[in-house]
Amino acid sequence: MIDRRMLMTGLPLLAAAAPDRFAALRRAITAVERSAGGPIGISLLDTHTGERFGHRANDRFPLCSTFKLLLAARLLHGADKAQWAMAERLPVTKADMLFNAPFTEKRISGTASLLELAEAMAVLSDNPAANIALAKVGGPAALTAWLRSIADQTTRIDRNEPEMNNEAPGDPRDTTTPAAMLATSRALVEGRILSPAARRTLFGWMQASKTADTMIRAALPPGWQEANKTGAGSWRARNIVSVITPPGRKPIWVAAYLFAGKSELAERNRQFVQLGRAIVESVG
Repeated sequence: MIDRRMLMTGLPLLAAAAPDRFAALRRAITAVERSAGGPIGISLLDTHTGERFGHRANDRFPLCSTFKLLLAARLLHGADKAQWAMAERLPVTKADMLFNAPFTEKRISGTASLLELAEAMAVLSDNPAANIALAKVGGPAALTAWLRSIADQTTRIDRNEPEMNNEAPGDPRDTTTPAAMLATSRALVEGRILSPAARRTLFGWMQASKTADTMIRAALPPGWQEANKTGAGSWRARNIVSVITPPGRKPIWVAAYLFAGKSELAERNRQFVQLGRAIVESVG
């Protein structure tokens, strides 16, 4: 049967455009970049539907403390391969101390196990714990080489804390892309790089994270769960790798990297609340 509208116009009918499921997220990104005064890169994978979303997903951004998720995974992987034991203890000295040492400052002149250091990095973002552990795995170049061995050809670690909190525009050192970080983090938590026990441990640390309560997590409805690892520079960078699990649904993986104009941390955190609300709306 020929549609009456076709007879009237002489033109074939076009299928109705599919609704843009991520329209709310696109609007939020525009608002964030305007408000923050700088770019944000996002890579998103909805594992329930298989849908993906990206914005500046292949641009480089400073890793900041999101690298600690990778370092914690490297420690677990080394233990899986009998390169060391997570019970091995390393000395903690006063010379190791820097800003943000909630765990290690209590261990000065004592020791901490690799398991304790990894947990302190992942849950509390303890900086001395990261430097001690980074030395154990062979330093920044060795950690980068391990990333290459697990198929991450993008992420690079060049320095220790705190120098690696790179906020120099265009400097490739200590950077990743949202797409690369999402792929690697998901491979570590859900893939076969780590043993099942190590995967559970790593994800458990992300669930216990204490550094993101005023970011995406603050926008989630009751019953939604979120696990994460965050990072922050002094004035510009704010980052998160987030696993959002709505009730009765497979998770949504998000890697979001902000490079704002100069602003306080609390202001940068608020930008991620907007993103969280838009993600909820997109899933809805």
